Amino acid sequence: MDKKIKKAEKKLEYLSQDPNARALYEAREESRIEYNSSISYAMEKGMEKGMEKGMEKGMEKEKVIIAINALKRGIDVDVVCDITELTMEEVLRIRSGLEK
Repeated sequence: MDKKIKKAEKKLEYLSQDPNARALYEAREESRIEYNSSISYAMEKGMEKGMEKGMEKGMEKEKVIIAINALKRGIDVDVVCDITELTMEEVLRIRSGLEK
């Protein structure tokens, strides 16, 4: 018989005979399950936040591209601000970058 199986059988036999050892084992198992569950939850939330931040960055980049294209076509800065929802300062900074 496999040594690991034999060891598990001995442990099970010991735990089934001693109520204190069984309670301690069950408490450890519950703690391990809760720990793994909390790690899994934290990883899931981290992935969600990462996706949100990535999408936000992508949307901001798209706004800048739209502002650049609009400014190149001579569209008024106020209109570019309205279209892109960028601040006046951001649009003026973009425009000054285009003038260099």
